[in-house]
Amino acid sequence: MATLPRKLSALRRILPQARFTHSGPNASKQVPSPRGEITDVEAFLKRAGRGSDEVATKFQDWNHLFSASSRDLKEMGLPTKQRKYILSRVEFFRQGIDPYPIAVKPKKK
Repeated sequence: MATLPRKLSALRRILPQARFTHSGPNASKQVPSPRGEITDVEAFLKRAGRGSDEVATKFQDWNHLFSASSRDLKEMGLPTKQRKYILSRVEFFRQGIDPYPIAVKPKKK
């Protein structure tokens, strides 16, 4: 049982160093190149649906769309639900899945 405290103290020395090995939330994410029918921001947001194409003018270019954070979108004046939706479509595109509209479920009464 005496070995357990020694192992814990060894872990305490290692963990603070390992903590900084990740890139962190401010690291720039991969900006994929346009593919298929999706050639620009407007085409991307139009394909994503839910009226996202209405805010296409708020993005400067393709890189701006894929590097914008939730805070950036908030500063642009986008409501929370729309921010979350656009960011999810952006992440899917990074993963190789083309954007497609997801219907909004009606609220139960």
